[in-house]
Amino acid sequence: MPNGRPRSDPRFYLTAQPDGRVQIPTLFAESGVVEVLEEPPTLRPPTLGWDLWTLDTARHVAGKKAFVENGYRKRLALFTGGTLTFVASCIEFLGWPRKPYQFLRDPGLNGVGLTELAFNFAMTVATVREFMEPEPERFTVRSGFRALELATRARVHLDREEQVAPAATHDFPPRTVEWADDFAERAAYELVRQTYEWFGVEANAVPFMSVSCVEPSAASQTMSVLPSPLKSPT
Repeated sequence: MPNGRPRSDPRFYLTAQPDGRVQIPTLFAESGVVEVLEEPPTLRPPTLGWDLWTLDTARHVAGKKAFVENGYRKRLALFTGGTLTFVASCIEFLGWPRKPYQFLRDPGLNGVGLTELAFNFAMTVATVREFMEPEPERFTVRSGFRALELATRARVHLDREEQVAPAATHDFPPRTVEWADDFAERAAYELVRQTYEWFGVEANAVPFMSVSCVEPSAASQTMSVLPSPLKSPT
């Protein structure tokens, strides 16, 4: 966390690692790829949805990474090897209700928010790729949860109370996604589907996905994230 103490808040992480060695010439510059970290692509106007915007100015750890953060709510980092990571807190961001004291009483994970976040992350990966030399042909995407069991012994659940997290901590299997024009849709689909299935939702019941996403190898797939979700992040 920003104060240097180990984190204990429930959180969701996303990573994308390029295949092969890449360089990012502008990683430690004042412009270039750092501008993507400061103003990452979004489905909706910035900060109106579940996006990666932190309103922070990029900072650097010499020879290692550039990063931006918004307290414990959001942290986005790009490392010298090209790996992009994002950590989202359930409290005051990805959880529902949004207010901490309400979340502690009924710790729900906002499925709409998670879906939109995964797509925004994948779009950011696609944009960051443009600054890599050479531009990789595939990425390995990973995700997982930490600290989903609260001090009250209650565990975070998905949209319904019976969809309880099977464990307090979990790392999903890595997924390799080939580069194509629809990279963001396919990468986000892989991330969202495995999350919902872990919470006990069947693949064909994952919301906000078009039927054409059932076979993610098809180039014509699209992800239908509703622009006005039932649980607004405002």
